[in-house]
Amino acid sequence: MIASKFRFFVLLPVVITIIMLAAPVVFVFNSQEQFDYSGSAGFLIFISSLYLLFLVLLIMGELRAKAIVVSLNNDSLEVKNFLGLGRPGSFSYSSLEGYRTSAVPSRGGTYEYLYLIHQGKKIAKISEFYHRNYEELKASLQRMNIKNLGEEQWSFTSEMKELFS
Repeated sequence: MIASKFRFFVLLPVVITIIMLAAPVVFVFNSQEQFDYSGSAGFLIFISSLYLLFLVLLIMGELRAKAIVVSLNNDSLEVKNFLGLGRPGSFSYSSLEGYRTSAVPSRGGTYEYLYLIHQGKKIAKISEFYHRNYEELKASLQRMNIKNLGEEQWSFTSEMKELFS
């Protein structure tokens, strides 16, 4: 059995999420007497909306879709999102259509992502950026005769669509 291993900095979104959830509470309790909210309700609603949108994108995009634990067993693979705390999904290798790879650009370089495809849908996103044993996982999938469906062009638009699917 081979299980994915996270790089150290993957825990950063968790720390950021905790800080972002705690910061408004601390701000409101500390500033109730010092800040008059009456003249700035529209501004507060706007800032709160942006804040919530960012928080949802962080949780849905990073923790649900990318910070996943993949375990490769003899006859199946198991996928758990939210850093391995999510509900497990199990898929037999024979039920997989295959995998696609994609080169994802970032400031630090270009990273390869591997998308496992089951019934036309991406069920797992294994990332060279998030997983320190990415090459080992990819080689294991190839040894299990999972079909390489080629390379997929990465786009920001498709990435945003996947966040909410």
